[in-house]
Amino acid sequence: MRDMIKIHINAEKCIGCGLCVKDCTRNIIHLTGKKAEVENSFCIECGHCVAICPEGAVKMLYYDDEVIEYNEKNFNIESDILLNFIKFRRSIRSFNRLQVENYKIDLIIESGRYSPTGANRQTNRFIVLSDKIDELKEITLKTLYDIANDKNSKLSMQWIYYCDKWINMYNDYSISGIDKLFYDAPKVIIVVGSDAVNGAIASSYMEMMTYAQKLGMCYVGFIQIAAAFNPEIKKMLNIEQGEEIITTMAVGYPNIGYKRTVNRKKAKVDFF
Repeated sequence: MRDMIKIHINAEKCIGCGLCVKDCTRNIIHLTGKKAEVENSFCIECGHCVAICPEGAVKMLYYDDEVIEYNEKNFNIESDILLNFIKFRRSIRSFNRLQVENYKIDLIIESGRYSPTGANRQTNRFIVLSDKIDELKEITLKTLYDIANDKNSKLSMQWIYYCDKWINMYNDYSISGIDKLFYDAPKVIIVVGSDAVNGAIASSYMEMMTYAQKLGMCYVGFIQIAAAFNPEIKKMLNIEQGEEIITTMAVGYPNIGYKRTVNRKKAKVDFF
């Protein structure tokens, strides 16, 4: 029954305006006797009908999070301010020892949860590491070290360039405790799922929320490389069958402040 009935339309509240009919991406809502009805079996639970109904007559079943009413003052983000915010974003590779408050992590995860996914599949899952950061760091650095020293490892040319770096990272950590993987960040957030595009979009949303809270972050792509060679990494993180590590983010309070934006190449744009 749960698989069939996903959307409930309150006939008493419905005024038959037809807005949900026009906005439904699946074309499964129609008017019958000036009341909206939905063919639930084909619904992907995108929620457009919930959001557009002027009378609040539509509800998504089996979801317990709050539905927020539109309030114009909460959407007043000027485009030039937003662009300035984006331009000042830097990858942080120096974190201080302050712990990140749990509510800030919750907001980062919430931003990822509300990111768009293809066909509203919502396949992303999030892993937050605190106590296990050192364990992941050690197994990753050792794996990368072994890969770099294995002349038979099948690395693409893109990654062969990093072999000397991986050896130095391992030696720095083993001898001096210098962390050049997570940069002593107190939190590591990993986005996993079955769709790399969905996970990448979620990561971008999460990144903006991270910086909006005066935190910093850095994407750590070496985790995917190590996990591809060492199945123990996925086992340690409880990566499920059909899931992949999409992005890994070191998160914390920056130990450095940047004074200005930096240069970028001109955008390559074709207009047709």
